[in-house]
Amino acid sequence: MLMEVIAKVKKGGKDLVALLEKEEMIQAKLTRTGVLVPLSANKEGIYRIPLPIRDKRPYIFLHLEESGGNTGGAGFGQIVCGSEGERLKPFYVKDNIGQFNVANKAVVVCASSGYGGIHSLTIETFKIQRNNSNVVIKKNQLWRGKNSKLPESLSMFESAAKAAVRKSRCPECRHLHFVT
Repeated sequence: MLMEVIAKVKKGGKDLVALLEKEEMIQAKLTRTGVLVPLSANKEGIYRIPLPIRDKRPYIFLHLEESGGNTGGAGFGQIVCGSEGERLKPFYVKDNIGQFNVANKAVVVCASSGYGGIHSLTIETFKIQRNNSNVVIKKNQLWRGKNSKLPESLSMFESAAKAAVRKSRCPECRHLHFVT
């Protein structure tokens, strides 16, 4: 699963991008709305906020994507939804990949399928926890099974689970299955 943790700083411009590259060896990206700084995790899964941006109050978000499809027998579908199972709007779409930036908490539903049906279905939450200098992503597996009929307590994710299964079965998928 592709997941990145990004810090966004509204001020700093080209000078900040150059400073991060020189002093921190970070490839930050200048956009029209600020500077995007990818954070990297250490062995313990702690993402360090670089010193040059700590006092700039960076906005932290998860960068996730809907992806997958079936390539002739085996398939995979990854769906991104909100914490209550709601559809989200991607900020970028190309073919079968939709990219999402999610603040605070996201849910990812993954399905793998092949001959004989669904091999696995998982529902996991990813929650951002941070202090001034570090970010930790708390991961929690809500469900793991072999069908998209979920327990009543997880019924809000049933549409996303069905979309993940459809995506995993979609031959050479070229479209999104669960977006607004």
